Amino acid sequence: MKLENQQQVKIDLKKDTTLLNCDNKIIDTEAGIEHTCGGTMFAQAYELRKVSAIVSPTGQGGVVPTPTFYCLTCGKEKDISDV
Repeated sequence: MKLENQQQVKIDLKKDTTLLNCDNKIIDTEAGIEHTCGGTMFAQAYELRKVSAIVSPTGQGGVVPTPTFYCLTCGKEKDISDV
C-alpha cells in the first residue's frame, strides 16, 4: 500500500547524528589515575523489575522486563533519559 503525499526524509547518519560516549569514570587505585571510559559501543540488555500486586493491573504480582543499554568497554549502564 503506497501512501500519497507522504514526505520522505533522507538522513546522512555520519553528518546528521552525534555519537554517544560512555562517561563512566574509571579509577586506577594503584597508579592513582582517573580517566573517562569514552566507549562508543553499547549492547542492549533487560533489567527484570518486580511489580507489586497492589500496583499491577491484573491484581497479581509479576516481573516486568525493562530494556537498558550497557557499555561494552567498561560494563556501566548507559542512562539514555538525558539524551
